[in-house]
Amino acid sequence: MRFKQSGDTFIPAASRDSLVTPTATDVIKVSAGGESAYATFVIRWVQPTHFIRVAKQNSGLKLSLFYFNADQQEKAVPDSLTSWEVVAGNGTVTSGVFKPAAQNPSPYSVVMGVDRSQEDEWRWGLTIIALPMLDIDTLVDYYSR
Repeated sequence: MRFKQSGDTFIPAASRDSLVTPTATDVIKVSAGGESAYATFVIRWVQPTHFIRVAKQNSGLKLSLFYFNADQQEKAVPDSLTSWEVVAGNGTVTSGVFKPAAQNPSPYSVVMGVDRSQEDEWRWGLTIIALPMLDIDTLVDYYSR
């Protein structure tokens, strides 16, 4: 895979033409004695260039995507240039607001944010959202530490 060495992110971004996706998800099921258990693995093929911050919002948990530029200055990605994908779990992200599934929610979801400002690069971040396993106030507190 190739990386964009002259890009503006502190961590070089992988070229999209050299990598189909920055992550893969694998779910393994183990059964014994009539019981089953599942383990979810999210594999990162390349280092994330961005990170995710959260804030409490009336309608759910507001996600925002950030990165450090080449000068190590923190930069926010505008919501209009950010897309969100739930790669594990069953929550949803709409307009940057995460909500657990209404029926039978998974205890956590893994969410990927993608910066669409450079369509030829994987500019992305990944986070685990332990909602509804944790309440929203505890989750926001943990993110702020």
